[in-house]
Amino acid sequence: MITTTSTTSTSSNPSTPPSITPTPDTSSTTSTPSTSSTTSSTPSSTPTSTSSTTSSSNSSNSSNYFPCVQEFTDLHLTKNLKAAKKALKGLAGVYAIINNINGAMYIGSSMNIGNRLVDHLVTKTTNGHLQSALKSYGLKNFTFCVVEFCDSQVLLQREQHYLDILFSLPKELRYNFSPVAGAPIAGRTHSDETRAKMSEAQTGANNSMYGKVPANAFQSGANHPRYGKLPANAMTIHIYSLDNVLVQTFSTMTVAAKFLNTSTVQVHRYVRTGKVWNDKYSFRKSS
Repeated sequence: MITTTSTTSTSSNPSTPPSITPTPDTSSTTSTPSTSSTTSSTPSSTPTSTSSTTSSSNSSNSSNYFPCVQEFTDLHLTKNLKAAKKALKGLAGVYAIINNINGAMYIGSSMNIGNRLVDHLVTKTTNGHLQSALKSYGLKNFTFCVVEFCDSQVLLQREQHYLDILFSLPKELRYNFSPVAGAPIAGRTHSDETRAKMSEAQTGANNSMYGKVPANAFQSGANHPRYGKLPANAMTIHIYSLDNVLVQTFSTMTVAAKFLNTSTVQVHRYVRTGKVWNDKYSFRKSS
């Protein structure tokens, strides 16, 4: 199910589809409004909104803090998933994937939201926290919402705006790991404020290894027999921008995967297929 509201974006985009304005019910223009709040049988002349509440359990969750200019529900149905992909193909903006049961959400952005929707919900090659929730709750209990359509030049800036809001809420209401929009590559230097946010997000109880002792704790660092040595089959991974400019080089797939917060399997897949990562970068290898 696709629902479009009349909420307008704060950033203009020539490719943005026009919003649908609700049309008043004119079936009766001379009716007198009833003073009763529960028993009126007179047709209302108040415009009827085309948006619908997906779940009554979302009355006090993270979605209340974000606009939604277009939402897609029942995406477990193939026809609805295809319709959503078609409607969002080639459009840039910020989106949210919302759990209708507990209100938790994932915030992201893309220069092609239609393709990114497929990454999240079909190929399932994205955020591990989100993928675990999709598996546990089922896709039928999630809503894909376009928070804002915007120009690609301000995409990360607008995503950061909404991430700041999301990370001001209790951590159980978010699936995002990082409070910073975009991967920290392409030569960008983080501000002190951004560094502090990243550090806080991985400090103390927020760290996945908090309170745990690594299985090889006594063989870490210089004590490990393989310390400072590269595997015989290691390959160098190069990351290029869409205009074919070298952005970053990693000595192994493992290092690249750790930096990008994904698995080595995903890095290898993108190297092998030549697909574009997050609509921004391509990977190449050299042995």
